[in-house]
Amino acid sequence: MRRVQARFAGAIREDRMTVPILILVVVLVLLVQVVLLGQITVSPGTPVPNLQPFADPTGIVATYNTTGDIDTTNPFFQSLGTNGRACVTCHQPSDGFSFSAAHAKVRFDLTGGSDPLFAAVDGANCPNGKTGSEDQHSLILNEGLIRIGLPVPPNAQFSIRAVHDPYGCTLVTDPNTGQLTASVYRRPLPSTNLDFLSAVMFDGRETIVPLNNPSTFSANLITDLTHQAMDATNGHAQASPPLTISDPRLPPIVNLELGFFTTQTTDQSAGQLNVLGANGGPQYLAGQPYYPGVNDSLTPSVFNPMAFTIYSAWQNFPGSSTDPTVAARQAVAAGELLFDTFPLTITAVRGLNDNPALGSPALIMGTCTTCHDRRSLASFAARYRHKPLRQTGNERANRWRPLSVERCQSACVRTQRLSRSAESWRRFAPVLHVRSG
Repeated sequence: MRRVQARFAGAIREDRMTVPILILVVVLVLLVQVVLLGQITVSPGTPVPNLQPFADPTGIVATYNTTGDIDTTNPFFQSLGTNGRACVTCHQPSDGFSFSAAHAKVRFDLTGGSDPLFAAVDGANCPNGKTGSEDQHSLILNEGLIRIGLPVPPNAQFSIRAVHDPYGCTLVTDPNTGQLTASVYRRPLPSTNLDFLSAVMFDGRETIVPLNNPSTFSANLITDLTHQAMDATNGHAQASPPLTISDPRLPPIVNLELGFFTTQTTDQSAGQLNVLGANGGPQYLAGQPYYPGVNDSLTPSVFNPMAFTIYSAWQNFPGSSTDPTVAARQAVAAGELLFDTFPLTITAVRGLNDNPALGSPALIMGTCTTCHDRRSLASFAARYRHKPLRQTGNERANRWRPLSVERCQSACVRTQRLSRSAESWRRFAPVLHVRSG
């Protein structure tokens, strides 16, 4: 916004006749941003209607709350720290309970960068970022990424070196303790669909008690999410004094989150996703049974490779092949079938090809659902799976992004590209049920 204002100022100096037009443009831009801000923010105390539709780049997304309208008096919507942040600051209902770069820009422009989302602790490129500086908040504004400073263990079985460090904080050593901290950048995981987790956080660091036993799954999930809510408040919201695990505000947060189910409900091309026999949408998802190993691809007696069948009714959809809606629905169904059946050769995947319980096979023949085996979700349900390995790219990374390379002692994950039915996959991918981790 400041750059736009600067360009307008230059134009005004060159031609004063443009002043009325430029003023009108600025007013229109501000009005659009105010309307957008109203759509992406929550008014404390005003319930969010159940299944409230929100536009996204491919259609409409909505959240089904098992207890009805979303109660915004819940501590999830309250500032529990010192920098003005609440859980909802980074977990917006309009963005599937995460946030988008586009909406971050709107919030930055309308507040001059003072919105709590941009707190320097992790909302800036580095912890010394200045309030209101677009350049020093470029990662969150352009990519929707926040900075997470993770201490490197002294006995780590890997080493990290900075290949490109444009901001000067990729690797920082504390001069007093000698502790090395690595800055990693990610978008906040959605705080929805949590009932289907098998680990908490990208690297599983908030899995305090394991989620690997059907009989203890529900209780352990609550324990893990409570610990995660405490750590998030203490870290991202800079709570002082820090919250303890017995804080009475944590259970209501967890209970609220566990009632959320979020999916795409409408596709711009295919229309409503729960019509004519299709089962898209969050209400269907909320009724899906889950426990660790429910459809474990490594247990042949329970595994069904047809993990996605929610759009199978559209596979032979009647109607004119020239009807764009019919064609889009058929493409969604074809993409679903591709996901379930396209053959893949799986090699060098840690936790699979080096797993003694599986005989350490050098090669596994599978499909997308070999790893993404959780029914109606694009994630895995097995009680053991790939060992977490943070892949940060290669040395051809974009100039603006800090890059660090992990040198591991074991093979890294190898990915493959599907070479056929690209259009069907393009249609199916946006309507996959959202998951969190």
